Amino acid sequence: MSPTAPSDSPWILSISCYGRGDPALNDAPGHRGLALHHSAFSICRMHHIRCPDNESFIYDPRSQPLEEASLWGRAEIAVLSEEQKDLAEATLTKFGNDQRNILEMGIGNCQDWLMGALQMLEDVEVIRKEDGETEFWREMINCGHEKVAKKVRARGRKWIPRPERFDHEGPVDAAWGKEEAKVAMGKGGMENVRSMLEAKMGGKGMVISSPFFSKSRPVAEKE
Repeated sequence: MSPTAPSDSPWILSISCYGRGDPALNDAPGHRGLALHHSAFSICRMHHIRCPDNESFIYDPRSQPLEEASLWGRAEIAVLSEEQKDLAEATLTKFGNDQRNILEMGIGNCQDWLMGALQMLEDVEVIRKEDGETEFWREMINCGHEKVAKKVRARGRKWIPRPERFDHEGPVDAAWGKEEAKVAMGKGGMENVRSMLEAKMGGKGMVISSPFFSKSRPVAEKE
């Protein structure tokens, strides 16, 4: 069953899936990252690795719109208290900043990095090992996101497909953020959302840019 939110737990941890990523249709692997967001806001804190030059991966945490045109959908995997949110942010930041956890091209990609990040969250008990998130997403490596969506729903988790209308639109650029994105001001204004989320996230700076990713090279076959 999907996690049930305690009354004092407004933070949600999701796995965001970008692009179709269907190998049967010769797609490049879809991009995945961990999104931490407050249920009242449409901006998330994204933790992931990306490849801006098609040569090497970097850890690039950022605040960005939760839902936009490049998103295929997202799976909500946990509802967190304020304390758990802080622990998740600290754990993911520490894991991401450790260069030993950054994969080499041809060895793995963002989907493999996600496994390590989920394992760290299990170790500090932000997510429960018995829920099987790490193993489930390990099985989903290199699967197309239509298949992922069906599997997520089949195990009783909440899958949120990309919306028909978006608050954020931006150009596709391999460097992800090289070009300035166009942001539509929603109800109350993006600046209000920005300032409120920054306050809740401890004053971290915001980056509003196009969440598109470089095409990954083929991943080495796993034995």
